[in-house]
Amino acid sequence: MTTKKLVLIATLLAFFSLTSQALARMTIYGEEINGEQPEIYERFYEPEEGDPAKAFIGDGYDWSGVGLSWRGSGDEWKTRWVTMISPQYFLTAKHAYPALGADVAFHEGNSLDSPSHVYTIGDIVASFGDLCIGQLTTPIDPADNIAYYPIVNFDQTKVNYRGLSFIAYGHGGTHPSPAPTDEYYKPVVGRNQIDAFVNKTVPPSTTYCMEYNYDTPPNGLGDDECLLELGDSGAPSFVAFGDKLAVVGIHWYTEDDPDLSGDSFVPHYINSIVSYVPDAETIAPIDGDANLDGIVDVSDLGALSANYGTSGQYGVYLWDKGDFNRDASIDATDLGILAASYGNTADWYDSPALGAVPEPSVLMMVVLGSIALSCCRRRR
Repeated sequence: MTTKKLVLIATLLAFFSLTSQALARMTIYGEEINGEQPEIYERFYEPEEGDPAKAFIGDGYDWSGVGLSWRGSGDEWKTRWVTMISPQYFLTAKHAYPALGADVAFHEGNSLDSPSHVYTIGDIVASFGDLCIGQLTTPIDPADNIAYYPIVNFDQTKVNYRGLSFIAYGHGGTHPSPAPTDEYYKPVVGRNQIDAFVNKTVPPSTTYCMEYNYDTPPNGLGDDECLLELGDSGAPSFVAFGDKLAVVGIHWYTEDDPDLSGDSFVPHYINSIVSYVPDAETIAPIDGDANLDGIVDVSDLGALSANYGTSGQYGVYLWDKGDFNRDASIDATDLGILAASYGNTADWYDSPALGAVPEPSVLMMVVLGSIALSCCRRRR
């Protein structure tokens, strides 16, 4: 019988301090089956003559608030990540905390030619198991255009986290030797979804974690599905709210048989984080906003009508299908919630030029017509 092996990165770091090893690139299913595809998954990919054009799946999002520091000396350097949650405070992994006084670099854009800014790592402010709050020695200058991210904060009477899709940020390239340079800074992004929650204990502390399987195929998310590797510890997982990123996890460990990854689950610690970082922000969807883009409109209506009359597994994320009351069924109650909220926008929504929003009575006729058509198609 194969023995299940928990590969805690805290333990691995001790081992890897003894030998010179490569930092593994985050495993992404599409690259496993199609060969390396940096044009799709690598943030700073720059094509040379004859190379494929850049098609980065993270374009459209602001990654500037994810900073990289290096810790080590000689030919032993390790990546250290920070994710800003306010102008001065960041989240990372306690076992992979950057060196005090070390530089941390932020890039405004998705090119190494974009403006970069260097700040200095300060003290640990607080830790909750492996989840750690740190601070820079000085706040980020607003003129540097470095983002800081809200924390996902669903109302769990309405929305489940299990089954929620997210974007994971991690390491690409190779271990720097003898010293780190931009040549080795090749962060990549992939996707996965939350499969389970566990209390992970590494004495003397326990951390509440989200786990996600690497199970494509036959399940999973397809080519973009990812698995953490050594070097990813402390980097973030994000949920997309429209074009805004919100922190949901900080990478911690991997496990095999089956292959899965684990993050410290940041929403579990919101109250504690805010007690130390009062200017940390949270974000949640408004009623009826199935696609989390900040406005209840025809796209949300389309999601509900396409799934009307269906049921899912209770306790699994079905908000994106129109289950706005967390009963695992998409029905008239959800329709009423959407109709009552139609045209509403979240306080974080950046409004583009909008067309006219239908009156509720017109909306109801459109909704009922869409649902009737959908039901007729299913009966066929």
